[in-house]
Amino acid sequence: MKKKLIYTSLLIVIILLSLFALLQFPQLTLRKRIIYNKFEIYAQQNLKVNTDILNALDSVQLILDKSELQVEGLKHRLFLAHGSLYEKLIQLSGQKAFAFSFQDKQIYLAKANFKKDLFSRNDNEYEIRQLVQLIAHESIHNQQYYSYQQRSKPSWINEGYAEYITYLPLIHNGDYQLKDAVNLVSENKGQKWLKSEYGYWDIWEYKYSRVLIEYLIDVKGMTIQEIIADDSLDDILIFEEMQTKYLK
Repeated sequence: MKKKLIYTSLLIVIILLSLFALLQFPQLTLRKRIIYNKFEIYAQQNLKVNTDILNALDSVQLILDKSELQVEGLKHRLFLAHGSLYEKLIQLSGQKAFAFSFQDKQIYLAKANFKKDLFSRNDNEYEIRQLVQLIAHESIHNQQYYSYQQRSKPSWINEGYAEYITYLPLIHNGDYQLKDAVNLVSENKGQKWLKSEYGYWDIWEYKYSRVLIEYLIDVKGMTIQEIIADDSLDDILIFEEMQTKYLK
């Protein structure tokens, strides 16, 4: 009886360690890989290297080049997990995010359509994102991981900077004004979703965080490194300052 208990315990430990390894190393299940410039894409099935994929990655890189957090030799590892065993394991762990980053890995649970430049899931209008923008966002998190260990900073800095960089093409558009974004965030405080400038629904906190970073960089003249180093920054006080400046 004692031996049986020991064997059962060992089996449980082996299973748990195996599951942990599969979760930590998605390439064990997502084995098909393509490499292009600074990007590695992993998937369960073979990916055809075509102009849609290459053009998308080139567009992402153009956005990333605008970031201050450049890391020499950095590679971006994208794991397209939709419909895979890895997605099932992630769901069992309780993860429900559309896409997320951990350590130096980017996990996409939504389905990628490079031709249409979209990620989508469940035929839900709230779960559609522009593909280039989302990959750029998660790649900024990769830069943050190597630059300053992003988990050590408030989420409004991490998410705000990722959103700020990915929205630069629209922010620098002549029709865009920060005061309109501040007004929209203010009017919809308490709501879960906001329509983004890309035309898709996004979480309210993301836009809130973005306008904070946009204000600090474009109006106050701070660099992201200065923002990271300044522990006195308070998002609530910054937002109140913006409201006073633009809405009163």
